[in-house]
Amino acid sequence: MKKIKFAFVGTGYMANQYAKVIKKEFNSQSEIVGAINKSSESIKLFVKNYNVHKSFVNLTEMMNSTKPDIVVVCVNELSTFKVLETLSKYSCISLIEKPVGINFEESKKILKLKKNKKFLPYVALNRRFYSSVLSAKKILMQDKSPRIINIFDQENSVAAKKSGQPNKVVKNWMYANSIHMIDFAYNFARGKIKKMIKTNKVQFLKEGIFSTVLYFDSGDIVKYNSIWNRPAPWTVQVSTKKYFIELKPIEEISFLTNESRKWNTLKKSILDKKYKPGIYLLLQEVLNLKKGKKTNLQNLKYSNKLMKLIRKIYFD
Repeated sequence: MKKIKFAFVGTGYMANQYAKVIKKEFNSQSEIVGAINKSSESIKLFVKNYNVHKSFVNLTEMMNSTKPDIVVVCVNELSTFKVLETLSKYSCISLIEKPVGINFEESKKILKLKKNKKFLPYVALNRRFYSSVLSAKKILMQDKSPRIINIFDQENSVAAKKSGQPNKVVKNWMYANSIHMIDFAYNFARGKIKKMIKTNKVQFLKEGIFSTVLYFDSGDIVKYNSIWNRPAPWTVQVSTKKYFIELKPIEEISFLTNESRKWNTLKKSILDKKYKPGIYLLLQEVLNLKKGKKTNLQNLKYSNKLMKLIRKIYFD
């Protein structure tokens, strides 16, 4: 059987998480044929650890030489546009680490790049594939009543700046980091947003709480609270007539029912314990897509929709 060819743009932390799963779980059906990264030391280790066929210094050369089926993009937000501008000329599936662009304006430009029908880009929203999140969705299928969804975000732009993040990234930190949590608004709420009310707005580069309520036409309500530059856990709570579900941290799930006040806790999946949560199922989706199966991956249109919501919450 012909193996599915992977290539990597960027060989940092997230690239290693993907490559580890490919090597350990999908080695019989796939191979990593190429990788490119600015850091020579990083790419040497990556090539050695994951049996990569060849490293490159030029993206066009890598694409022409290896002709990969799937390209995993794990680069800094400031580099995403140029990388996708090149990849959009080729026939491949691309799994792109979020955010896809530095902000909403750049996201719109990236969306316009997709003119080649054989270029299939998707955003890597691995939290959608956490065993905890999938368990929550399975529980929610048993209750069609309106949902109240509380999202508790925590962002630290001060720490981001101190760690050496470029000023442009820090100023757009809600796109870079809040995107992980705001995605749960669309992931758990049903229908379309019909109204938005901002109950508390602060200068996000300073200390404070940023609060917004989203009303969906299904009757679902999302309360998004982001605590900036203060300690707090990332948490999602979903209340229905029958259940109260809590993800805190997001990788863990516990719930109450209308029949008992006793908390029920579900175990994390073996794969989410073994690897970075969600990565195995995310890669499985990509491989299934390559094999012609239906996918639950989110495309650039959804990514742009999500970036637009972030802009409305923080800037409009």
